[in-house]
Amino acid sequence: MELVGPILEVIKCFGGLTCTYIDHHRKLEENMNDLKRKVNDLNIRKQDVELRKEAEIHCRKVVKREVEKWFQDVQSMNAEIEKIEGKFRVVSYLSRARLGRLVCLKIKEVKAIYQQGSFPDGVAIEGPPAAGVTLPTTNLEGETDVKERIWEYLMGSEAGMIGVCGMGGIGKTTIMKHINNQLLQENRFEKVVWVTVSKELNVVKLQEDIARAMDMNSLPENEIERPAELMKILKGKRHVLILDDVWKQFSLLNVGIPVPTLHNGSKLVLTSRSIEVCKSMGCKVVKVQPLSAEESLNLFLNHVGRHSVLEDPALLDIVKLVVDQCGGLPLSIVTIAGSMKGVDDIYEWRNALNELRERVKSVKVLDTEIFECLMFSYDRLGDPKFQNCFLYCSLYPEDYEIERNEIIEKWIDEGLLDELETRQAMHDRGQSILNKLENNCLLERATHDFRGKVRMHDVLRDMALFIKSVGMRFMVKAGLQLKELPSEHQWTSNLDKVSLMNNSFLEISPHISPKCHNLSTLLLQKNVELERVPESFFEHIHGLKNLDLSYTRISNLPDSISNLENLVALVLRNCDKLRYVCSLPKLNALRKLDLFNTTIKEATTLNIKGEEAAKLRKLEVFLGSFRDLEDFEDYTKSILDQRPNNYLLAVGSPKPDYFYLDDGSRFYQNPKFNKEPISPCNSLKNIEKLQLHGLCNLRELARVGLAFESTSRNPTQPAVFSSLKSLYLRNCSSMKKLSSLEQLQGLQNLEEIDIRKLCLFKLPELKSICSFGVMVVTNSLQHIEIIDCPKLKRIPLSLPLLENGKPFPHPHVEQVLLYPKEWSEYVEWDDPVVKDMLSRFGWTEHQSTSANMPVLDRLLT
Repeated sequence: MELVGPILEVIKCFGGLTCTYIDHHRKLEENMNDLKRKVNDLNIRKQDVELRKEAEIHCRKVVKREVEKWFQDVQSMNAEIEKIEGKFRVVSYLSRARLGRLVCLKIKEVKAIYQQGSFPDGVAIEGPPAAGVTLPTTNLEGETDVKERIWEYLMGSEAGMIGVCGMGGIGKTTIMKHINNQLLQENRFEKVVWVTVSKELNVVKLQEDIARAMDMNSLPENEIERPAELMKILKGKRHVLILDDVWKQFSLLNVGIPVPTLHNGSKLVLTSRSIEVCKSMGCKVVKVQPLSAEESLNLFLNHVGRHSVLEDPALLDIVKLVVDQCGGLPLSIVTIAGSMKGVDDIYEWRNALNELRERVKSVKVLDTEIFECLMFSYDRLGDPKFQNCFLYCSLYPEDYEIERNEIIEKWIDEGLLDELETRQAMHDRGQSILNKLENNCLLERATHDFRGKVRMHDVLRDMALFIKSVGMRFMVKAGLQLKELPSEHQWTSNLDKVSLMNNSFLEISPHISPKCHNLSTLLLQKNVELERVPESFFEHIHGLKNLDLSYTRISNLPDSISNLENLVALVLRNCDKLRYVCSLPKLNALRKLDLFNTTIKEATTLNIKGEEAAKLRKLEVFLGSFRDLEDFEDYTKSILDQRPNNYLLAVGSPKPDYFYLDDGSRFYQNPKFNKEPISPCNSLKNIEKLQLHGLCNLRELARVGLAFESTSRNPTQPAVFSSLKSLYLRNCSSMKKLSSLEQLQGLQNLEEIDIRKLCLFKLPELKSICSFGVMVVTNSLQHIEIIDCPKLKRIPLSLPLLENGKPFPHPHVEQVLLYPKEWSEYVEWDDPVVKDMLSRFGWTEHQSTSANMPVLDRLLT
């Protein structure tokens, strides 16, 4: 009897092990699916952490070592899971239990790594102040001697000021960008400061740019104190100050730049086209010479493509002759190579050589010779609309970083893009043209391109203005900080476009009344001090088609603008002092009216009447505000099936409720809006994407018998939202039910399920998506996002059926986001097949939805 107890314990032990062994064997597939889901969750969290990491790095923070180790752990785990999946595919019957035990072990490890990745205290810490900004640049072909000489002067005591000079486009800036980056790598100076000066020296801007690079928040307003404060800061740190593109001599003392000495150890580098400027500033001159024949050919082949050229000896001989015409000028070499990229026909190369020879031999003036060489690439664009799009970019200030969407909007307003069905299609066309201009090296990506910007090389801009200096010409005085408008004699009758943006005008003199009958475009935006435009100014420019007065302080729009019957685009965005706009109905050609954010801080919003706006029959884009809902309803009733197709509408004051529909797509409103649902708006029936944000009193999307009554009274007329494809609801805290059975019957496309995205975010009172018994078919649904809807108990999704009555096996769903996880586990699914199908995505943790639901300011500015 004494042995019975120990024997039972042994049997019990072996019995437990046997049960575990059987579980591992029998539940291998189930556990493997669980492991895959958890690994999917882990990788989604990895993506989130990577986004957080990138954001912190952008703010110059240093990523924690524990975060880097976590990324390594995730990577290792993914590799291990990949091996396990390989074993699972070929596992034998006898090996199932051993593999099942390994799978269970990895489930625990994945869960642990997942929990470690929350990083509640952040993924980065404050790093040391950055010495400067690393600049993007291309490989440096040749110029080794020049770069080494500049470096010797920077490291030695022979020179405190270095002047790097040479003709435009010869590579001065590229060389200095490489040196800037090398200085930062070797960390020999406390600060490395890069400032672009440009042709028109603006002392105040130069001071501010230097101060910003030295981490100063602001400089004194006083003209005497400003340079003194700047000099004090610069003297406090051993630095290298690089001033790029200096055109004329200036006083370092007046700016606030201390003269570099052996004692303070700082250095100053200028780049300039003029050797006289460098000498007059007291610099040790380093002259950049043209590339040698070998260096020129290497650079050309790197950009045109070596393979196709080197394969054909006859073609290579012609390419060498083409390169010779570039005169060793890197900008010309790169630009012409870009325009010939992909060309392998020897006859086309011969023709290109002949064209280049004819252009270059006809001129001997240095700058003009460079232009003629570069104009070869301009001519090869072929399409005049492409060429005009390129020329339009020269209307912006020198070295200006142009937002891609902004320039495309301008091209559309100018009629430079072909008419397409939707504005989105025209934007796609514009993006394609920008890409072509970049690929042909006529535009380049801006240095800090996180918002999608391009810039023009100053030599190419000079060439564009040279092209538009004859015939119907441009007058461009942008970004020069002018205090007064050009005198009236400069406003000649052959002006086509005038750009005076980014200056410092206070007002326009009443004595200036330009007689420019052919003027089509006038750009006065971002003259932030401009308060008054006189009536007389527009009296003789009746051919004007595009007028931009955005970001100015004007309070009244002259009545004479109402006589501009050819006006196509009137842009008054962010004129926050504007309180009066002249009568609009006479502007019969108007296709774009932008009154966005014309709110007066102390008084009321600039309002317009719905009936008056509706008389603008050609309007395609309308961003403005109405005094009240009645005016808004008058407008929507008046336009019916007509334009505009793109609009942002505000209702009320002083802080209006904004509606925004892009090709009839987005719809915004602020929390104080009426509890009533939107009244009949037949113009909204083509909406494909609907976003409702921050409507804390909204309880229903639309009322039966109101927005959806058209199905019973007039069967030929589609109901509101009948084209809906994407639905986003966010922060509508009183919303209880999305739709009823009657409403779903009004949404034909919803029944046919053309809806592709369903996003419900922070709807604390939402209890149902639609009436009980109604299910939404998912044959087009691609994206499902339901986050923080705690009272939602049921998800009425079903799979489409095949002809044999069985569920469709391959739905189009690409992403499923359900949060919190606890809720996603107990919510009911009307169709269990859908739940099983969607489970392969895993129920992911909450991700930022900022990409889907942008705040209004970021969406529109």
